[in-house]
Amino acid sequence: MSAQVLVLKATDAAIELTETLVEKAQAGDTEAFRQLYFQYRGMVARLAYNITGRPQDLEDIIQETFLQVHRSIGSFQGESKFSTWLYRLTINVSMQYVRQSKKTAGVTYSIDDYRNLSDEAQSPEDHVLEVQKRKVLMDALEKISPKKRTVFILHELQGVEAKEIARILRIPTLTVRTRLFYARKAMYRMLMKDPAFRDSLKGGSH
Repeated sequence: MSAQVLVLKATDAAIELTETLVEKAQAGDTEAFRQLYFQYRGMVARLAYNITGRPQDLEDIIQETFLQVHRSIGSFQGESKFSTWLYRLTINVSMQYVRQSKKTAGVTYSIDDYRNLSDEAQSPEDHVLEVQKRKVLMDALEKISPKKRTVFILHELQGVEAKEIARILRIPTLTVRTRLFYARKAMYRMLMKDPAFRDSLKGGSH
């Protein structure tokens, strides 16, 4: 059996498991909801952090997102994947926190806790470089429009395909690609000014 077939089967199994958990959670099964929480908590945390850049708000955003999931899961009809629906909720909650933070002290991209979100162990030297590059990236992201920033984050940092982003944001795929094009162009222009990114960008690396 080919590796591709195995991956497809694993993906189908994961989707089927999620669908089963959602159905049970809709019926009031608290254990099923708990499993959904632990299965998708990391995804919500990474997306929320990439949008807000505020590790100090992460736990609040995660809790608020899953509180909304708990309140609304009964109305989830399965017209899209559960992950698509959850992405949409996470974006809405995260952007609300961004708007609130701008009204107070502004968005502060603090990355002291970024290492805790990484799946890979890093040496102290690599961590320092990662922190520096992360700050430059977040500062650049803050300078582009929220619409372009959301598309860029979903595609470049979360690895979500354009068609899936279109379903998440409920916009045409062409609009996603257009926003992504201009977001990449703006980000490239800003990141090329920084030595930490210049060499890798010249080499065509993301």
